Amino acid sequence: TITPNTLYNSDPTKSNVGQIRSAIMTAITRDAGVRAQLVDVTVTNGVAFLWGNVASEAEREAARVIAENMRGITSVQNRIRVLPEGLIDYKPE
Repeated sequence: TITPNTLYNSDPTKSNVGQIRSAIMTAITRDAGVRAQLVDVTVTNGVAFLWGNVASEAEREAARVIAENMRGITSVQNRIRVLPEGLIDYKPE
């Protein structure tokens, strides 16, 4: 299992952006219970940009906390929107 702060060597500036993105997405899916199919992550210069829609503020915050605790991430721009109840009918497995 990929976990925050254990994936990379001691020099996070050399970490692969694709690996960081993948680690964030995996952690969001497994650890946060966030509807990851409705969320996307991009990483640029150590900044994680979170995009998409979720059904609750708890999901939005869980995704933010995971991203900000990932080695190689210096800041998070959380652009995930919480949609009104009933607009998202997807249920995690």
